[in-house]
Formats: sequence, structure tokens, C-alpha cells
Amino acid sequence: MKLRTYHRAQIAAVALIAPWMTGAAQAQQAEQAEGTASEGLREIIVTAQKRAENVQDTPLAITAIDAQAIEQRGITSVASLSGAAPNLVIAETPAATANPSISIRGIVDNDPILTADPAVGLYVDGVIVGRSAGALFDMMDLERVEVLRGPQGTLYGRNTTGGAVNLISAKPAKDFGARLQVGYGSFDEMTVKALLDTGVLGDTGLALKLGYFHSQRDGTVDNLLEPSNKRDPGARNTDAVRAAIRFDRGTGFTADYVYDYSDRNGRANAFQLRAIRPDILDYISFSPAFGGTAPQVSSERLSEVRLDRDGNVSDRVKGHALTLNLEIGDATLRSITGFRQWDNKIDGSDLDGNGGLLGVVAVPTFGVAPIDLFHTSNERHQKQFSQELNLIGSIGDEFEYVVGAYYFRERATEVNPQGFTAILPVGAVIPGATTLPIGPGITLNSIGLNLETLLAYRHVSRSAAAFSQLTWKPGGLDNRLSVTGGIRYTEDKKHLIQTSPTPPAPRELTRKFTRLNWLANISYQWTDDIMMICPLLSGPKLMIFWITKEIMNAEQEASPGRDYWQAA
Repeated sequence: MKLRTYHRAQIAAVALIAPWMTGAAQAQQAEQAEGTASEGLREIIVTAQKRAENVQDTPLAITAIDAQAIEQRGITSVASLSGAAPNLVIAETPAATANPSISIRGIVDNDPILTADPAVGLYVDGVIVGRSAGALFDMMDLERVEVLRGPQGTLYGRNTTGGAVNLISAKPAKDFGARLQVGYGSFDEMTVKALLDTGVLGDTGLALKLGYFHSQRDGTVDNLLEPSNKRDPGARNTDAVRAAIRFDRGTGFTADYVYDYSDRNGRANAFQLRAIRPDILDYISFSPAFGGTAPQVSSERLSEVRLDRDGNVSDRVKGHALTLNLEIGDATLRSITGFRQWDNKIDGSDLDGNGGLLGVVAVPTFGVAPIDLFHTSNERHQKQFSQELNLIGSIGDEFEYVVGAYYFRERATEVNPQGFTAILPVGAVIPGATTLPIGPGITLNSIGLNLETLLAYRHVSRSAAAFSQLTWKPGGLDNRLSVTGGIRYTEDKKHLIQTSPTPPAPRELTRKFTRLNWLANISYQWTDDIMMICPLLSGPKLMIFWITKEIMNAEQEASPGRDYWQAA
């Protein structure tokens, strides 16, 4: 298989119209695009500050993407959001198919360990996704995406030092409707998305939306040791379902429940050696002499690699979100309850791109044996519960307020066996020797040790917070001036039980800390099209248990939480 430029063909069927009617659909889209261009910018309503407001009137560094733009850009997963907003970069991390590295303004924390919290908060229908690991799930039928740049410590709290990404799914429609969408792309990629709206069921006030998404593709790089393209690096097979129920009888009370499930199987992206120490290259270069493969080292991207320990990567993500809104006079009382779970299993991941190497090793037994610079497998589980309460309202025509409380709890486990060949000078293994003659004309300066290690731990995290934000818009200035102040008090507790490796395990650690974060913002709406904002804000970054460090000093075992502030 050779690398190819990615193209996608897409066929849409609205209300179950036959998908072969692409000509009419494309003509209609062209007319809509022309109409949109003539009308100017579409109005997008956002809830970045917990209340509904026009994005053009929101005094934040925010980018909002509505449903039409999401459809046009083909956004179907968290990964496809990369570049959708300024300074937003999302990349898939190594040895996984569902671990994104999310960066806003260059602020990122892509450590895959489950004790490290992300630097950019990812929210699905108001519920935070606690781990960046497992957050690269597939989405369907989004109403909009909101990207907030800069620390969001007041209304969003923990681990939003770089910003926050809000994914808001579409609510069930009032009328019946159905849609089928089929796509085809490079690497034999096929996608199917089906959506169904029941409309309001009689006078019950209930409406239901159902969705199904399937995607599959071959690998993007050819593994010479794997005959099937469907098991090459980058291959994917994904199924996702979503169900949403809305209750609204016009009484001032609404209830929205959303369930999402994603089952993704495939192979991790390909690894290759770009650079290598001369002594290691000299050692593995003898592999063909023993009947093994020749090493591959290249600074250019390869279209063919050899992976002998590449196995299936499975990620199952499911989530529940229940949002209740009750109007009380000029205020709204809101409850957001969320539960999310992620299960990940990596049967094997070859991290050197050089399968089939043979070399002389001294461990576990002396002789010629397969060598592997680095490979790993993994099994990880994470589940979380969160509860948030908001009271959102106004006082007269000049003051708007948000008061809230928040609770979060999660449990995470990881069992991560790792194997590698340590390559040492002959003298470090055989005292007094500097070289090792093993045959006519073959003398080795290095010898290998096939070793294994294990990373295993359990982690529990709890967080509780109270926050408030007040905005003043003086009536004497036609509400063009906006002065906002906010404060948030957070209490976090982390508990780690680590059983391997030794040292530092076995150990059991508990840490607790509190933070007080704040926000100050002044904005002025000069014209309907121009707004000046002067924000000064802070956000907390939680402490991290360094589970891989061989340290015994209790003061070093956890990095303390830090405050980040920014004027933007």
C-alpha cells in the first residue's frame, strides 16, 4: 500500500430520499451557500458563560462552529476538530487510537498516564471528559462546537489552563425527520450516518432523537509483516450510537437526557526510527547475518514498515448526561449530571518499526534471539461521575449573575507491560572483555539484554468547587460597557495505589490541595461589529503523581498544583 492524498466523496439523503440523487443535493447546497454569503455572518447562539447569548456579544476569546459549518467540514470526531478554530491543534498520540493531544495557544499536556490531567478541558453537553486518554471518540449530529482560549478557572474550573472545548449535541426536533448519509474516501474508507427524529409525541412533551454512525478504513502505511490491509497501521473500524430524549411542555421546566456509545477497534499509527545511536545501529546491523531483517532508519516518512508486535487496539466509550432546567422568575436553576466510562485494551504495539530483527543476547539466555527495541501492551479503565448546579439570572437591566457548585469523582486503573532490548557494551556484561567474536569475520562491540517491566496502579480523584460570576452593564452607556468579576474555590484530593515497578512501588499516596481562582474582564461594544475586551483570568492545574519516577522523597512524588493567569 502506498501513501495517497486523502479525498472523500459524500452522498446525502434527507428524509430518506434515495442517496443516488446527489446532483439535486449538491445544487441545493450551492444555492444555500450563495444565500448565506449574501446574508453575511450567521447568528450563532453560544452558552460559554452558562447563559444563551450571541457569539458576537460574548466578551471572550471564543470561536463557535455551528451545525452547518460542522457538516461542511465533515467533523465526525474529536480529531477532526483540529484547525477548526485559531490556535486549536488536536493530534493522535502514539500507541493508541483514541488518545488525543489537545493544544490551545501551544498549551498542552499529552502525558498518557492516568494521573496527569489535561491542560485543555473537553466538555460534552456540559459534562467534562476527565482524561485526554480515551477522549478521541466519534461524534454525530452536533449542534455546535465552542472553543474558548485562555484559562477558564471561574466557570469551568479544573484543568482549563489552555482553554476549553465544548461539544453541544443537537436536541430532538419538534417535527418528524430522518436522514441518511454515506461517504467514501481514500484507503477504502466508508462511513454511514443515520439520524431519526420522532418529533414531539402527542401532547406528552417528549421528543426522541436516535443516531447511528459507522466508519471503517484500511491502514495508511503498509506493514510488510501483515498481509491484510485491514490490519495495517492506522486501520479503523468504528460503531457509535446516540440517543437523546427531551421533555418540554412549555411550563418552564425542561429535561434533556443524552446517551452516547462508541466502539472503536483498529491499529495504532505506524512507528519508525528517525535517528539512532551509532553503537545501537552497529549492533542491529548484524541482524541479516543471523537470518533476520535489515534495520530501517529514515528521517523521511516511510510508506512501508515492519511491525511484528502490532495488535488490536480497542476503545469503548459511553456516556450519560442529564440536564434539568427550571425557570424561577428571572432566574434559571440548572442541574447537569454526568457519568462517563472508558475501557481500553492494547493487545500489542510495536514502537520501533523494525520487526524481525535478530541479535546476540545475554538475557534471558545467551545466544541469538529475536530483539525488540521497544514494544508494549496495555489495559486501562476509567469511569467518572460529575454533578453541577447553576443558578443563572439577572437583577434589573444592569446585572447578570451565575452562582454554582460542582462535584467530580473518578477512578482509573492501568496495567502496562513493556518489553525492550537493552544494548550495552560487551564489557558491561562480560567483565574484562571488550569485543565478542561470534564467527569468522563477525565481532560484536555490544550485546543485548531482553528485558520486561510493568507499570501498574490505581488512581482515585475527587474535586469539589463553588463559584460565582457577576456582570455589570451600566444602562447609561446603552449596555455597551460590560464589567465582569468572578471567583472560584476548589478543593481537590488524589489517592494513588501503585504496585509496579519497584522502585518506587509499592506505595500508597494521598494528596489534598485547595485553590482560589478569579477573573476580571472589561469589554466595550464600540459598534455592532467591533468589541474590545480586556480580560485578566486564572486557572488551576492540578498536581500530578509521577508514577514512573524512581524517587522516594515524599515532597517529589507529586508535582503540586499551579495557578496560570493570562491577559488576552
